[in-house]
Amino acid sequence: MDVGVKNQVELFLMSFRNFFDEGRIKYEFNRKTSLFFTEMGWSKVKAAKYIRENINIVDYCEGPNPHHFKPNTTVTIFGVELDNREIYVKISIDDNDCGCMSFHPCERPLNYPLKGVS
Repeated sequence: MDVGVKNQVELFLMSFRNFFDEGRIKYEFNRKTSLFFTEMGWSKVKAAKYIRENINIVDYCEGPNPHHFKPNTTVTIFGVELDNREIYVKISIDDNDCGCMSFHPCERPLNYPLKGVS
């Protein structure tokens, strides 16, 4: 495993937590996510807090990749477990804040390249 990837993910998570703690989160959830929130009875703030409290380096799947329409912004994919379901989580970060973009059950199995890496 490339140590650079692990360090990059650690920095990403530190930035995400700092943005969250400073209240610098934009909620940009997609339709699939909104429907999942309705099913769960969750708010966007509760979901972001769940991510903040539960996401770890071993949950990393891919990225950071360029955002599909925002310049100078990257997106990183994670997978977390919630109620025995694998949840797809996409988070964007730029220089000023971060956006929680996706939080819904996975549509396909995710790859976790940092599981088992110390």
